[in-house]
Amino acid sequence: MRVIGLEINDAGIMAAEARSGKLLKVDGESLESPGIALSEKKRLLVGQAADLRICRSPRFASNVFWDLLDGSPLSQPGYEGLTRADLVYSHLKEIWRAVRPHGDEVIMAVPSFFTQEQLGYILGMTSELSIPVRGFVTLALASAVEPADLDLIVHVDLSLHRAVITLLEPGERLTRTETVSLQARGLSELVSEWKKSIAREFVQKTRFDPLYDASSEQELHDRLPAVLAQLQDQESVPFEMKSGLHRHSVTLTRDLFTETSGPVFADTAGAVESMRTKAGLRDATTALWVTHRITRIPGWKESLAALPHTRLFALEPGAGAKGAAKLSGLFEAQSGRSGVALLDSRPWHGVSRRAERSLESPQDREWLPTHLLHRAVAYPISDSPLVISSEKGTTRVHILKGGEDLASRHCTIRREGKQVVVTNLSPSGTLLDGVKITGSAPLTLGQGIQTGETEETLQLIACLKNDET
Repeated sequence: MRVIGLEINDAGIMAAEARSGKLLKVDGESLESPGIALSEKKRLLVGQAADLRICRSPRFASNVFWDLLDGSPLSQPGYEGLTRADLVYSHLKEIWRAVRPHGDEVIMAVPSFFTQEQLGYILGMTSELSIPVRGFVTLALASAVEPADLDLIVHVDLSLHRAVITLLEPGERLTRTETVSLQARGLSELVSEWKKSIAREFVQKTRFDPLYDASSEQELHDRLPAVLAQLQDQESVPFEMKSGLHRHSVTLTRDLFTETSGPVFADTAGAVESMRTKAGLRDATTALWVTHRITRIPGWKESLAALPHTRLFALEPGAGAKGAAKLSGLFEAQSGRSGVALLDSRPWHGVSRRAERSLESPQDREWLPTHLLHRAVAYPISDSPLVISSEKGTTRVHILKGGEDLASRHCTIRREGKQVVVTNLSPSGTLLDGVKITGSAPLTLGQGIQTGETEETLQLIACLKNDET
């Protein structure tokens, strides 16, 4: 059997083949097909074709049919006699036409918030389209391609209209235990606000409004992904648009985008904390798996790195599709049953860390850092801050003395209650395991700190007492 994994997210549906692990072209030359439809001149465009005209004919565009999949008639002009299910059917039909030569069995990675009724609609459509669906798996579970030896795993994703946070508990099996869906916190809303922010910059600086004309708005819409990519590692980028015989230029800064995305990440962080508290694991070390749809947003690291007891892992594009393609064997046991199974749990690699904690001895407990290792010297961490500064290209560590000016220092490390905390004091930020932080963050054993001005890494270690060996 040649298996294809299909990742269902209306921000961009993706596909991958199991044998090579390669992503497949699902929409012309594109690896992603957005859940967008456009009714135009008695024909229905879907995916990239619709997205390329969405600003020119907004009245006849729809991008909620995957998110709100049902059989209710549409009242929107141009869609008379159609339902959202019909639009999903048309989109699936085009995607299957593109990927069909690569496989004869499909595993679908679906959003955790999909209901049984919505999965039923999809199953009916795939049957009518002769798409050989072997099974469904929740997208978060499908993305679990690498074991993470941590207490909890939280998968964070964005679709067009919501942020989706899924809690996974590792053990002998990896199990989805909870999903939180934050509506009106999706990419569609972010893109709309970003375009408005860019338009305000143009109006203030040049009097030109790119949103006034449909063609210039479409151009802005089409060029936005490239701007986001540039701002991943640049603080600002020049941006020019042409109107008639005139050219208009502005400078777009990262701050322009991070101000808009800030509430999305704040709500996401709040949801993660709430889920951990509800599970009785508020202080549990958590792997935060972040999809490429989030890592494309400037400032995502700084926004999520402040979460306590959390380590960030950026998932590769199409992780859900690639992971789903490898799970065909898990559906073998379902072959004698009618219908198609939905996996909410899968074999994993170890024993539940929650169970481990109830059995562990004092020697097995999770250690807090006790010292900061720098050039073979271990500096004790206490309630008095350790100050890290850079002088003439080298890193210096010393104990803060009373009355010392903190403004000239890069960051401090100190014990605060049951935590060890690093506090950034520099406008350029402090690197914690390669992730820049601009405020404070809790530290765990083994993490590394860089000031950003040198290549030296300071290591968080624990020194045992004589009776602990």
